Amino acid sequence: MSKNIFYSSQTILLTGATGSLGGCVLFKLATVLQARRIFVLVRDEVASAISKWRTSMPQQLEEMLISGCITFIIGDMKLPDFGLDATTLEDLRAEVTIVIHAAANISLKSSLRQAMLENVVPALELGRMAGHFPNLISFVQISSAYACSFLPDGPVQETLFPIQDPSGILQAILEGSNDDWGGYSWPYARSKHLMEVLLSSTFPKLPLLIVRPTSIGPAIDQPFQLYGPPGSIPLDTFFAGLFSLPGQTAVLPAANRSATGANIVDEIPVDLVANILLQHIQLGTRGVVHACSRDYVPKTMNQLIEELYDGTPRLYQKDLVKVKFTQNTTKELSRIAKLYCMSHRDWDFKNDKNKDLEGSGPLGMDLGHHDAVGFARRRIRKIWLSISHHEKGLPSRL
Repeated sequence: MSKNIFYSSQTILLTGATGSLGGCVLFKLATVLQARRIFVLVRDEVASAISKWRTSMPQQLEEMLISGCITFIIGDMKLPDFGLDATTLEDLRAEVTIVIHAAANISLKSSLRQAMLENVVPALELGRMAGHFPNLISFVQISSAYACSFLPDGPVQETLFPIQDPSGILQAILEGSNDDWGGYSWPYARSKHLMEVLLSSTFPKLPLLIVRPTSIGPAIDQPFQLYGPPGSIPLDTFFAGLFSLPGQTAVLPAANRSATGANIVDEIPVDLVANILLQHIQLGTRGVVHACSRDYVPKTMNQLIEELYDGTPRLYQKDLVKVKFTQNTTKELSRIAKLYCMSHRDWDFKNDKNKDLEGSGPLGMDLGHHDAVGFARRRIRKIWLSISHHEKGLPSRL
């Protein structure tokens, strides 16, 4: 099947286009798949969005903009109808066939109420708006695999996990009488779980596809290798945190039933996430779909620490942080371990719905000649250089 033929007749409403995944999806829709039209919702002015793309994908920006299929609309997701004027709303109702809601507050430090205001309320408003799009064939909500972080270690299926009285919980959180996110890795994770349940129950007729990526990593190919806007790649931030502790010891929690980091720390490149969701749109998939390391290369925490050393120039390896694992849950952990508190968990995210996705073509899942070892080395070197230049004033080429 030809993705270009399918998408050339589709009009997409895309939010979150300046983020890592949203930007990658926009690039693919505009330049690879040549979509008929893409309404890109921006919060402030168009120049601000273009400035962010100029930073995140400078060599690809011009090709994307001259594609002729991007229509910018300025809106505020805190307002009813996102603050869009009547003419714009009428255009959306008349044309949109696909909605991709990739906008989110991904901060792991946000309060529970703030996470709900930015991750749940706008999704529900967009779901309501999309109910008035007569030509809609797919509503894609980007969630997170860590919406399931309340589950014990072990298999996590591609299914919706119910919550009793989700509307009442949301109201209590917004009113400030409920600040409980216990059992989840972060408030962000609970907001994503509540969003999934409320979106599904409130709009049962919506052609809803919920995509749950695990930790999103840098691109292996598109828009370009190692693409990922600053601050958008959790494991890059984790590695940078370790690099910022030269000569020190970082104490990390060991995996359950292990003395070291023997658990899979699940991550998937951003362009593979984009391929998964765009293929599932064309297939007409409904319900929950995972995008996880099973679709790429699963790695344990032990392997990630090895990559940290392998990617650092030998001359500087002796100064690297020393990583130690502990099974003692009362032992004081490194600050970075507290923030990335899922680093010792051992979930097994299932991806059965991806088994029949196409391997080749513009959205192919086959890795082909991709060198995962070399890619990891280049990734670490890039992070190391950015930290070293900032802290030590090292030359740009070593």
